[in-house]
This record gives sequence, C-alpha cells and structure tokens, in this order.
Amino acid sequence: MASNSPLKLSGQLLGMYIASFALTIFFAATLQQIGAPEHYVAVLMIAFLIGTWVFAGLFAKTMRLTVFHEAERAGVPFYIGQAMAAGLISSAIYILLAGEFYKNGIDGLAWFSGWVLGATMLGVLVAPGYASSRAVTLPEMFFGRDENRLFRFASLVIVILSCFLLLLVQFHATAIISQQFLGIPGPIGVFAGVLAITICLLAGGIQSLSIARAMIYPVIAITFLLPLSWMSINATGLPVPQLAFGIGALQPVAEIDAEMMDAGFALGKEIFSITSDGRLDGFNFLALIICLGAGISAMPHLVQHFGVFDTRAKARRGGIWAVFFLLLVLSAVPAAAAFAKLEFYTALLGLPVSELAVESAWLFGEGTANAGKLISICGQEVVELKQVIAACGGLPEYVLTARDITISSQLLPFAAVKFAHLPDLVMTIMAAGALAALWSTADGLLLATANTLSQDGYFRLFRPKSPLGVRLFMTRFLLVLIAIITALLAAWTAPSSEFLFTAAFAISAAALFPALISKIWWSGTSSTQLFFGMLAGFTVVVLLLFLTALGADFVPNSGDEFRLPIPLLTDRLMPINSGFIGMLVAFATIGILRQISGAKKVSVTS
Repeated sequence: MASNSPLKLSGQLLGMYIASFALTIFFAATLQQIGAPEHYVAVLMIAFLIGTWVFAGLFAKTMRLTVFHEAERAGVPFYIGQAMAAGLISSAIYILLAGEFYKNGIDGLAWFSGWVLGATMLGVLVAPGYASSRAVTLPEMFFGRDENRLFRFASLVIVILSCFLLLLVQFHATAIISQQFLGIPGPIGVFAGVLAITICLLAGGIQSLSIARAMIYPVIAITFLLPLSWMSINATGLPVPQLAFGIGALQPVAEIDAEMMDAGFALGKEIFSITSDGRLDGFNFLALIICLGAGISAMPHLVQHFGVFDTRAKARRGGIWAVFFLLLVLSAVPAAAAFAKLEFYTALLGLPVSELAVESAWLFGEGTANAGKLISICGQEVVELKQVIAACGGLPEYVLTARDITISSQLLPFAAVKFAHLPDLVMTIMAAGALAALWSTADGLLLATANTLSQDGYFRLFRPKSPLGVRLFMTRFLLVLIAIITALLAAWTAPSSEFLFTAAFAISAAALFPALISKIWWSGTSSTQLFFGMLAGFTVVVLLLFLTALGADFVPNSGDEFRLPIPLLTDRLMPINSGFIGMLVAFATIGILRQISGAKKVSVTS
C-alpha cells in the first residue's frame, strides 16, 4: 500500500514544480516588458502560490483517517527534510533575522544558533522517539490511552495555545507583505492564504501538507537567495553571498565606518559589525539560544512530520536533511545584513537632501507609503521632499550622515533590494517568497491545532467510540473553523507580533519540551509526572511573560514591565527567556516526582 503513496512521487513532482516556477517568472518578466500594470505580476505570483497548495491537496486527497494523520508512514527522508525546512524558515528567518544582525550585531548570532540548535535537536533527540511512538499528536504521545481527562485537557490547551499564537503571527505578517510589497489589500492577502491552505489540508491532511511544503521549499530558497546573489555579483563577481560578503560587504563597510568616525560623522555605537556588542548580556544570550532551540524542537507543527516515517532511522535522516536545507538559507542571513548596509551607504550616505529625488527617486515614486515604512530620514517618513528638508533643519544642501537615516530592521531584506536598485520584478518575487515562507509555517500550525482539537478533544474527551468517518469529518470541520477565526483576527486586528512570537516559543520551551524529552529519553516517566512538569513550566512561563512583556496594563512595550533581575546573572530577564526559567522548573518538577515515586517503590518493596 505504501508504495502507491503520493509521497513516493515527491521527486517527480518537485522537478515539474521547479520548471513551472521558472515559467511563471518568465511570464511575469514578459508582462513587465510589454508594459502590463505592476499589480498584474503581483496577482500572478499570488495565483501561483495558491495553485501550489491547491494542487498538493488535490494530488494527495484521501478519505481515510489513517492516511490523513500518518500518510501511510511512507515518508521519504530527503523530501520530508525539505518540507520541515520550509516550516522552519517562517517569518523569523525570511523577514526578521537579517534585521537583528543589522541592528544588534552579535545578538543575531543567538537567534541563528538557537534556530540551528532547535533543528538539530528536533532531528536527533525527537525524531526517532516520535516516529516509534505511532502518535498523531503531542498529547497522544505524552499520555497514550491514559483516560485521565485533566491531563489530556491541560496538554491540549498548551499545544493549541503555542500553535495559535504563532499562527496569528504568520497571517499578520502576510497582511503586511501583501499590502506593502504586492499592492494587494492585507485582508485579501490573508484570506487568499487561508483559502489555499485550507483546501490543501482538507483534502489530504499531513500527506498534502508534506507535498506542498516540499514543493515550496525551492521557491523560498530561490527568492531569498536571488537578490543576495545579485548584490554579491555586483560587489565581488561571486554569486555565493555566504562566501563573498566578508570581502564584498563587511570590508568596504568597515572602511567607510572608519572614515566617518575620523570625520566626526558617526559614533562608535553606530558602527555596523556582526561581531559587535549587542544588547544582550551573557546570561540572556545563552538562555536565548537554549530557549529558542527547545521551543523549536517541541513545536507541534514540526514534530508532526515525523509521524509519516515507519522507522526511527528514516525519521532521523529526515531531521538531518531538514538541518541541511535550513542552513542553505539561514547561512545567507548575515550576508543579507552586510549587503544591506553596503547598499544603504552607497545609495544615501553623503548625499545632499535636495538630491534625494534624483539619486533615490524610488523613495518618492509609486508606493510612497511603502517607502516611508522602510526608511525615515531625520526622523521623518519619506513622503514629500519638502517634509524631509524641513526635518533636516530646512537646509536643502544638508549632507546625510548615518545617524540621520533609520531603516526598518523588520523589513531589511526588502530595503536592501530597493537600495540596490534591482528590478521591480525582483522585489515582487521576493515578496512572493516571503508569503510562501509564511504560509508554509501557517499550514502546519493549522493542521496541528485541528488534529489536537479533534483527536485529543473530541475523540478522547467526548466521543471515544466515534467512527473513523465522524472523526475525519470533525477534524476537517475544526480545521475550517480555526482557519476562519485566525483569518478574521489577523486581517482586522493589530496584535503585537513580537509578543505573540515570544509567548509561543517560550510556552513550547517551558511546557512541551521537558515533557517531550522526558517521555522519549527518561524511561519510566509516568503520566502524572509529565502532567505536573508541564503544569509547573506553563504556570511559571505565563507568570514571567506577564511580568516581563506585558506589565499591569497587559500592553506590550508600554513601559510598566518588570525588569526581574537575577542576582549574579543578569539585571533584566528577556521576555522570551521566561521559557528557559520555566523549562528548568519543569525538568526539576519531573525529576523530583520521579525521586519521590522511586523512594515509595523502594519503601514498599522493603
């Protein structure tokens, strides 16, 4: 039966899909050459992405619950590794991480290292155990057929919360990218993504999810690396930014920095360097690496992929391939920060304000509002030249220095493309790639949430004797319901993406990771010990997140948050590192309960 699985055809599909992507790019370039409106190209790219998920769903459609959940355990490590890498990249790597390197230097290495650590632990520590457990969801792995409703309900809530928070982040970023770089209203971009993902998952579950992600990975990699390779060729003649950015970007930037400091146009703290001191102290730096790694390795939308393997060895190989494919993209992120800085210096530094409209006309051209969100000059968003001149002291001949120019670190890769004067088509392709990265994370989160609600909520808690067909229907019904709720919240509210992201990974690290590792590697850990460990970690992390990230008014970054110093370690606990503290508490709780349980057994035996 497994030999006929659609997963076995991933290789043939991948080749045809890459060819179709190339044809789509060719068609988009042709549209631009013949003078078609720019939004035609944006609509074409959105349609291509929608078609990817719809095709994967129809190709892998099934009416069997076991196939929907496990894909006949016919996963191929190479292609599932690609699928997992697509889910790992998400908005954090594609959009945000380069800005962290750009803004805070060495702090970016903590995020970089945490992502690699998480992917590695996922493949080495989690993959074999989850594959051999034959579980469909994390609560099912934790508690198996244990009928304790409290245990299962608590784990269900924690899993859904960690997934739902991160799901909101992906769709909120979808709205921003759609509106700002594709000219498509944010709500339309969100509902387009939700529609494509929902059709895909309704049809084939984990089977169609794996195929869609495996196909979309090359799109994500190509669209992220293409502009960087272009900038690398322009600077050094080499098309590999990971190898060229040291000489092609870091060295010229360092020379310009030195000249500015000698001339008094820049301060030491304004100098760009990937190895410069960041805002994190030693404790928060190391805790961030561990917390992020633990959170990633326990995120349900990634762990669920190992359920498609029939052996521990295949699961481990799939995890190793995921690390390899992740590093292909992740290793280029420092180069993105360095080339962005070089292009920024080349385009604007030393330019009189009056010449902005000539030398950097894109700031004032079509999409002016978009440019304003990418860059501010003298504290003024770039909308009209007279406003910028007024902000710079009213002097048209005022020469711009580094301290006058502020670039949005959250959208740095797109700013770099603008500064480098690459064709508009490159920006559109990159925006489409960002949507692909966002949707390829959102689809797994949506499926993990629906599966958990259906399998551990409806089936285990309410209708344990329900037929397979009813369970499949409920999974699909809940999937649609969650998709609609998430789309509405993301399209018409403005949540704090930073807080949601922080909370999702902190909860995963504090509550899910200790239980997962204890279940796999600490034989004899009982359901009761796992439950109290999860509960302790979750309670601690929620309390610390409230104190460090929200404060009394429940509003992030409002100024009333608590510093929470730890003597001899740090004078302020970083909010995401609440997960690190919660993780220590959870492991300690499980360990203490095991010791108590062991002591009781010895006492009874004696």
